Amino acid sequence: MSTRTYFPLLATVSGIVLALVVVEAGLRLSGTTFLPKLSAIEFGWPDPKVISDVYLEDPQLFWVPKPYPAALRRVRSDRPLIVYMGDSCTEFGTARHRGEL
Repeated sequence: MSTRTYFPLLATVSGIVLALVVVEAGLRLSGTTFLPKLSAIEFGWPDPKVISDVYLEDPQLFWVPKPYPAALRRVRSDRPLIVYMGDSCTEFGTARHRGEL
């Protein structure tokens, strides 16, 4: 293969790499940073204000109600008879038939 075949490919790759290097250098010089951490969560309910007032961040569960750590300590010491597992709909659920279990 001749150099005529490789030149367009080499010019394209070089141009892309040069553009990326220039943009990266510009961002670093301007002090731009990116932290891969959520600062606010917005998708309907709960809104960010409710989340900060009512919930705590949790690395595994995304967020938990503020009394969750105390409830978790209590549950770890007193084994529950039933564990409700599911999405956020289980947070406000009640066990109506607890006495029948």
